[in-house]
Amino acid sequence: MAPGAVPLLIAPVNIAFDPIYRKYNHPTLGLQEYRLRIQNPRTALDSNGNTVTTGGIRLTPSAYCRIFHGEITNWNDTQLRSPAITGNPTTFRDTNDVTQTNANFSAPIQIVGRSDSSGTTSIFTRHLSAVCDAFVASNAFTTAGNTALPASRISTAIWNATTQTLSGTETLGLFTRSAGNEGVADYLDFRAVPSASLNDSGRGFTFNAGINAADVLTQARIGYVGPDYVLPAVLTTQTNTYGLTTADLFNANGQNVVPAPTGARLAYELFPVVAGADRQNPARWVAPLERFVPYDINQDGAFDVADNPDTATVNDPADRNPLANPFSATDPSFRAYPMLGTTNALLYTCYQAGSVRSAILRFFQEYERRSNLNTDNLANDTDQGLLDSAGLSSVPNGWQNAIRTVFFTTALNSGNPNSQAIQLTTNADGNGTVLNEVTGQQVPESTQCQGLVGAGA
Repeated sequence: MAPGAVPLLIAPVNIAFDPIYRKYNHPTLGLQEYRLRIQNPRTALDSNGNTVTTGGIRLTPSAYCRIFHGEITNWNDTQLRSPAITGNPTTFRDTNDVTQTNANFSAPIQIVGRSDSSGTTSIFTRHLSAVCDAFVASNAFTTAGNTALPASRISTAIWNATTQTLSGTETLGLFTRSAGNEGVADYLDFRAVPSASLNDSGRGFTFNAGINAADVLTQARIGYVGPDYVLPAVLTTQTNTYGLTTADLFNANGQNVVPAPTGARLAYELFPVVAGADRQNPARWVAPLERFVPYDINQDGAFDVADNPDTATVNDPADRNPLANPFSATDPSFRAYPMLGTTNALLYTCYQAGSVRSAILRFFQEYERRSNLNTDNLANDTDQGLLDSAGLSSVPNGWQNAIRTVFFTTALNSGNPNSQAIQLTTNADGNGTVLNEVTGQQVPESTQCQGLVGAGA
């Protein structure tokens, strides 16, 4: 018996921000909050039936590459507004904002990222590496297998969400960092209010006549987090309720896509289901996450495993992980979300006890929230259940069926390492004996649970 891994769920990485960019202590109306204008807002209903805006600002690869490279540092930049980006307003200024006009509108963008090594950062940097070369002077996101932000893109500023303190110095255009999705989301959340020690006095803003800068506080932070820290998922989970909204991203096919389970699942459908002899190779179950398309850096005819991404071939779409920037050559209207990755399940390649296989299979099916535990009917079941409501997606049905067939089913077939249909029973003397569930005969110890070819010890 040897360990292996299979894809369990698909997660979009969200470009997130607090929609509030400015607060003003109005002399008669009290504290006022001004929000970035959204031309085509996305909405959802909260538990009280109230309509909540969950996002809708649109960002092209050019826009978000330049934001995270520090080349765009303000929401007033023409590259973020219409007509540069179809579907965005001509100004992001709130129509109720009495502190400034459209002409002098300013909301400096502070970018926020992870201080720790993380899969979220790996997915984020993999995508920027794949798309940003064409849009920035020098793509900083080129290190293979990034799980941390490039040193050239970070400031000394660190936000401690536990103590609610900021150390170091923030620099516009460089990442302020915090630990975990929790820390990033916490720092994106605009909770502060104008005060004598925390306001826009001396920050160089131009205000309308009669506005006291000491009564104004501006904060426009943007970063990347998992779907469980943003709207609308938090309306269901009732956790991580920071009120963060997300951007719609244009994908490689030029389609504007919402960061939702449907778009993430569609991207993963680019991968053919593991089949044939590859089913016996545990590396092939997770290899698609690294490099599924034929990858031959040495041009020797052999399949090469590459990092995420590989700097030598980052400009060659034929050698790039399709998940880095999903693209359909046959469907111009392909609406896959472009920034995503998977969470994998660690499994053994063979389970002797049928009861163990059944228990794990039931866990998978309950986790995926399938309504029918009969694997034969999975292909007809589209209920996504809790995963979907949390902003996540199960892997496509073909992958689910392949995983269940190869790792758990008792069917006798050449692609199944459990093809001997074995279970652990107990003899009268109390010793464990492995029996074939079909024939009832003892399975020789030498052939028990041989597992997948090449699985290792």
